[in-house]
Amino acid sequence: MPDADTRLAEIRNRVAAATKGPWELYPDFGEDFYAYLGGGHLVGVGTLNFGTGVDADADLAFVLGARADVLWLLDLVVKLRAENQELAAENKSYERALGLNEAAA
Repeated sequence: MPDADTRLAEIRNRVAAATKGPWELYPDFGEDFYAYLGGGHLVGVGTLNFGTGVDADADLAFVLGARADVLWLLDLVVKLRAENQELAAENKSYERALGLNEAAA
């Protein structure tokens, strides 16, 4: 399995290559056709038919929300990594002030 940085880069590349969102129902092309409607022209995602029922509705909602959810999660990873670095630096500062880990320094 690739390391976290490689995996995150792969995910970001897939997001960048995918059709821009949000993806919305565009019934002119069929009852299950979804596309991005915000540009100068229709950009199709295609037909998304998961069947009927609660599971199908949940799967459709998951797919339709995936782009926005993945982007939000990627941004959160960046934010949390930055916070982690800040806290690690702060922790080292406290350790030095308390005389801890001096042999390791």
